[in-house]
Amino acid sequence: MVGRQGIAGDLAPSARGRKKSSPWRAFFKLIPGDTDHMECKICPAQIKCDTGTTGLKAHVKSCNPSGYAKVDAGDRRHASISSLPLNKIAHPSFNDFVQSLDPLYEPPSRKELGGSLLDRLYNKSKEEVKQAVKGQNVSVVIDHYSDLRSGVGMMGCTAHFIDDSFRRQFYVLSVNPIEEDHNAIQVKNFIHDLEKEYGIKMTLMLIAMTIMVAKYLVTTRKCQRKTMWMRKKRKKKSFE
Repeated sequence: MVGRQGIAGDLAPSARGRKKSSPWRAFFKLIPGDTDHMECKICPAQIKCDTGTTGLKAHVKSCNPSGYAKVDAGDRRHASISSLPLNKIAHPSFNDFVQSLDPLYEPPSRKELGGSLLDRLYNKSKEEVKQAVKGQNVSVVIDHYSDLRSGVGMMGCTAHFIDDSFRRQFYVLSVNPIEEDHNAIQVKNFIHDLEKEYGIKMTLMLIAMTIMVAKYLVTTRKCQRKTMWMRKKRKKKSFE
């Protein structure tokens, strides 16, 4: 266990008078005449360190929470964008790499990443998507997929539109498991729920299916025609 003596060696100047590179230097300084404590550079606290660095690490996190909060946010963003399994993010080799960059930082565990941290990222990202697509006339792509072996069914939807700067934008609105039988009514309800949840107007729909069933397509088109008729009716009433 590395105590104050080892840290003091890191903070002390080298034989040539140059200061050594040490992660502790950014947060702590030696106290003349005190061999059991170190003084924090961020706050006036004096932290006990005669038996190890546990107290120092804990103090850095509590004294500088915003700095490590940004690192936590970057870690969970990396986990979501890269679509890597969480056990890869929490792999010992990745932790070793992070420790080489900052020995004071302890990466969140797999349980933390897959729990509260990822939930907060999801909720924040969803609100950002809602604000981006709100009031937009969007075209949507719906993908209906089922695995015949496992019996697992999924339905996903992406929204596409041109923003005020004439740039193409697209967002994943939803990917939901399907427990009931696949049918056009289910797709219609899925679309209406998304319109209500995100406050969007779907102007064009492209539905992709693994098995192209004629009856399914006919029913879906009927639902689309009825939806368009209802919109025209509401629009006509608004002008009267």
